[in-house]
Amino acid sequence: MNMRAWLVWGAMIAVSAPRPATAQALQGGGESAPGGAPAGSGEEQEEPPGLPWQLSKAFPIDETNIEGMVPDKKTRNRNPMEFGYFVQDLLEGAELARKNGEYFLVVAYYRALVKAVPERAKSWSKLCEAYAVVNDHERASKMCATALSLPGVELQDYTRFVRETLLLPGKPSPQLASQLKDVLDHLDKQPNIEAVTSHLRCEVGVTLSDAGMLDKCTAALARLEPNNPKTVVYEWMLAMLRGQTDSAARLLKRAKSMNLPSENIERMQALTGAGSSRRYIWTGLGAALFVLAAAGALMVARRRRAAGALAPAAR
Repeated sequence: MNMRAWLVWGAMIAVSAPRPATAQALQGGGESAPGGAPAGSGEEQEEPPGLPWQLSKAFPIDETNIEGMVPDKKTRNRNPMEFGYFVQDLLEGAELARKNGEYFLVVAYYRALVKAVPERAKSWSKLCEAYAVVNDHERASKMCATALSLPGVELQDYTRFVRETLLLPGKPSPQLASQLKDVLDHLDKQPNIEAVTSHLRCEVGVTLSDAGMLDKCTAALARLEPNNPKTVVYEWMLAMLRGQTDSAARLLKRAKSMNLPSENIERMQALTGAGSSRRYIWTGLGAALFVLAAAGALMVARRRRAAGALAPAAR
């Protein structure tokens, strides 16, 4: 969404209906604004001058308390255009912080965006993305889950929800597993994304040790992307899950010809050699980590580099 579109959107939101219940996922779960009276509360307080690049002059930003600077509904309704500028300022501030490597500040800006515009999926999606970058996968999963129920949800919100949920420690709870399956069922109905959905289903299938899901996704990927190394890895995982070590050995040989990272080949070879007697141990303890190593190592490495650049404490 470009600057003008965001500005118009912000102005429209300023005079829209009251905040929906979904905002409680932020404010009721340890995500409420930091101390200090919110703007427009009526309490006497000296306003900071704002930031030099700000468009809004009526609603200045203090980067030590960004959420506290979000005006209440009555105040924003008195000046909807300035509130539109303020929404754009939050987006601009987040982008500047990202470019400077201040990732906790990015989170703070998007938390303020959710407080300002909780009724649109885009706000929650941005906050989900910000939490993902700082490796707070639990909050990222929750923020993306909220985005899925709001107007303006996009494909990336579904894919990010699935992947952030799979990054949580341990096996997904029955409730989360049901949510993951519901997302996949929804994506199955969307046109032209069968390959994307199949990759997601394979990742979920491995984590849940669900042979039926793996069977469905590998059949689709064998048709759509037969020469994708990930397809072969998922087929090998299915063979191992079913104890079909002869098939797993054939797939391992094919994987070796596809220039997969040597550490992945070595692990596949060790597990294949261990045979079916150890398949349940592997499935229960190592499958999810292996999926990340084989199919998403680049994404994880990028996040770890970002996290390593973070300040020791949130701003």
